[in-house]
Amino acid sequence: YRFDRDEIDAQYFATIDGFMAGYKEGSKIMLVGFADMSGSKEYNTKLSRDRAEGVKDYLMGKYKVASSLITIQVGDLANLAPDKAELNRRVDMYLYWFDFRSSSLDRRQQSEGPQRKLRPFSLEVFLYF
Repeated sequence: YRFDRDEIDAQYFATIDGFMAGYKEGSKIMLVGFADMSGSKEYNTKLSRDRAEGVKDYLMGKYKVASSLITIQVGDLANLAPDKAELNRRVDMYLYWFDFRSSSLDRRQQSEGPQRKLRPFSLEVFLYF
């Protein structure tokens, strides 16, 4: 992001769209907004929220995934590089889902108990722009 801005630079729409290639029904998307340390804590928290909300608005408009989105604002609390402010003006995107598959059970398997298994985080994708 540019300094003191929450608009997504046009060059990053392709990155976001590429991220969405991994989306499947039932997935959840977490958007985490960040800011550099240039402003007050309150201002940076608002700016990071606005950045995450901007990505959320784009995803809702293009992909209709409103129920899948979670936004979090971090402000300047988790800077990647304190000496490189531009790396801290970002939105991290995480895509995850849980897979609750059960196999067909014969009588012997049924007597041994349920075969349903939780597979935590089938996929996690980390992008920042």
